[in-house]
Amino acid sequence: MAQISPAQQPSLHKENEEDVGQDHDLIYIGQIKFDHSLFLIVMSTASSHIDAMSKSRREAIVDKLRACKTTEEVLAYDALFNVENKHTRLYIVICDFLHSRTISRAIGARWLKTLLDDREKELNLIRQ
Repeated sequence: MAQISPAQQPSLHKENEEDVGQDHDLIYIGQIKFDHSLFLIVMSTASSHIDAMSKSRREAIVDKLRACKTTEEVLAYDALFNVENKHTRLYIVICDFLHSRTISRAIGARWLKTLLDDREKELNLIRQ
């Protein structure tokens, strides 16, 4: 398989932005040639930012979410988190917590439902 030099790596940032999200870039990992087709291997920087979080940072996020007793508190923390963290969103971090079993399914589902319900209300306002 032919190697691609860094100068020849495809530009992934602008043309695929809608697939990943506007605050996320794609990082070129490598390529695979299969059946006369070339497939590029990429990953989103969102997952790399989550992986780069220290254990104490991850625990602090969980503690802050658990301290939220009302929907308004969860939404306020979501807004604050998203302003402070331009490279990832709170819902992605919550999904990662669920995947790594850092939090229970019940509490993760409750937080995600709160965030999704709020997004749905915003979309309904835009549609009107």
